[in-house]
Amino acid sequence: MKIRSLQFGILAIGLVGATSARAGLSVTIEPVMPNQIVDISLYGGSAIGVYAGVYNLMLNGVYTHSFCIDVFDDVYVGEQFNNYIYSSLAAAPPTSAHGPMGPADATIIEKLWTEYFPTALSDSSGKTAAALQVAIWETLVGANIKVSGNDPVTSLATTMLGSLTGVTPTGLEAIVNDGTSPIGQSYVLVPEPTTVFAGALLLALPLAAGVTRVLRRNRTG
Repeated sequence: MKIRSLQFGILAIGLVGATSARAGLSVTIEPVMPNQIVDISLYGGSAIGVYAGVYNLMLNGVYTHSFCIDVFDDVYVGEQFNNYIYSSLAAAPPTSAHGPMGPADATIIEKLWTEYFPTALSDSSGKTAAALQVAIWETLVGANIKVSGNDPVTSLATTMLGSLTGVTPTGLEAIVNDGTSPIGQSYVLVPEPTTVFAGALLLALPLAAGVTRVLRRNRTG
């Protein structure tokens, strides 16, 4: 999920308890924003400047916020994929050198999302978003990734990872390439509003007798 100059890497959607199509997802890569630049090196290789922050996708025509969970593959702004499917977060990324992440790392990412995702969106400086992305990368790759070149971001990422005690994880899912060419990255994402609402209606039907008013809560990514 490297982003070089105008290259942007991205990450996974959270569909919690929802009914949704399981194949044929169209993903178009949008710019990373808010963001800051950090230098990353993998397995002791050369450091590369990348944009870390909120990775944005057009998912089946819906603008969606996400974070990258695949630092080993590059994608480009404007690139489109039509071969994505939903996956459990723990089973992603299925084709990467460091995947699948397993339940322990998935829980850490879910806790990071719960605690810091709202601030990542509202902090226009990009510092929180960049630190959250760095914390996710460090969770996935561990000692095999070195992040440098932006001390405020890397220090905040360390603080984030050390402050998760007592945090209840948000249930998230991933979207992943279905294994056909071209191979893209995997992403962790917020629930799709229409899908979550539809699933909630299906669950609520047996209890609907006597209900005269339904309140809808809009959710944003």
